[in-house]
Amino acid sequence: MSVRQSLWLCSLCVAPGLLPSSGEAKVASYWQPLPPLPTPRQEVGVAAEGNYVYVIGGILQNGSATGIVHRLDTLEGKWEVVPPLPEGVRVHHVGAASSAGFVFAIGGLNASFRAVRSLFAYDPVKGAWERRVDLPRARGAMGVAAIEDRIYAAGGQDGGASFNDFAVYHVAANRWDSLPAMPTARNHLAAASFDGVFYAVGGRAGQLFDKLEAFDTRSGRWVEVAPMPTARGGIAGAAARNCIFVFGGEGNVADPDGIFPQVEVYDICRNSWASDANMPNPRHGIGAAVLGDLIYIPGGAPVEGFSVTDTSDAFFPGSEGGGFVRGDSNLDGVLDISDASFTLEALFLGGEAPGCQDAADSNDDGRIDISDAVHGLAYRFLGGPPPPPPGPDSPGMDPTPDLLDCARYPSPMCFKM
Repeated sequence: MSVRQSLWLCSLCVAPGLLPSSGEAKVASYWQPLPPLPTPRQEVGVAAEGNYVYVIGGILQNGSATGIVHRLDTLEGKWEVVPPLPEGVRVHHVGAASSAGFVFAIGGLNASFRAVRSLFAYDPVKGAWERRVDLPRARGAMGVAAIEDRIYAAGGQDGGASFNDFAVYHVAANRWDSLPAMPTARNHLAAASFDGVFYAVGGRAGQLFDKLEAFDTRSGRWVEVAPMPTARGGIAGAAARNCIFVFGGEGNVADPDGIFPQVEVYDICRNSWASDANMPNPRHGIGAAVLGDLIYIPGGAPVEGFSVTDTSDAFFPGSEGGGFVRGDSNLDGVLDISDASFTLEALFLGGEAPGCQDAADSNDDGRIDISDAVHGLAYRFLGGPPPPPPGPDSPGMDPTPDLLDCARYPSPMCFKM
């Protein structure tokens, strides 16, 4: 299925030879340590609600399944005990999401690695769990993400079988509906949502996948978009700043611990990937939740297979948006004469302003003016120096402090599917 990119360019005005009149200085991405998870475990469900990050279930050090639940008070920086999953349920590889003020624990695998169908909702006001209607199919290790008052669940496994099942739970109606199957059956994938679109990334089913498949809830169709640079499973994913961030995972034959340290970033608007700061504590069996400006990743396993850790940290995704190639002023993925034309039209002929100011700053002097067009033309046709990093062969983040940015789009959904 083809995808037609339809990039919405921002309407900021850039005066010739001047810096933008407003805007904050960029802040690079960074990692922040968190208090250790009270009970070390992996294959947990992670969700954020209110000021709290919830960690549900998991595999303990002795390999058993658990129903314990903790939450991190992100204002106080302290972990709290939450009532465990009800009915004596003990699960790992459990899905987790928050919607309509509730935290949901969805399916999972029991101690025998057989899937369960249970759905529980935690009410933070009452401090109690309640049973909701079961999943249409028992499964764990699925990708889960919420869009408004609906929770979407894709893929997963039961024993050795992997699924492409896709269903939506309507919170208010307490009802599941089946949806068109995900194109690729897989488990241990990550999921995130942005602007009414559900994204399923990575995972495994006899092999590691790099696939990124997106379901547009408005059209009811799946489409395959740009693949992740590193195929991996056991990952965590989260949406922030017009991007999907994917963390860690297992199955790395090049690492003695079998773990991937990579943080890779999918720019939704430009259908492209870039690399960000590696995990300082690489892990698999993790989940991620966004709260405020941070992406929280508690617990997991530092070694492939059955290990556990109490390590928890948070990732600040920076303030500069997704990766770009310097000099690609019109964001068509190619450095050519059209970029100089685009810049000149924006400066002098009332053309649209660059959607990524950093990309238009071809000579990296912190401003957008005629010298950027000259620099680009000299590189392409006169043997001049290439634009400074990032690029010109691969996108990346801007290493130069300035007031230009790459994150001002009127809509994060930049593709017509």
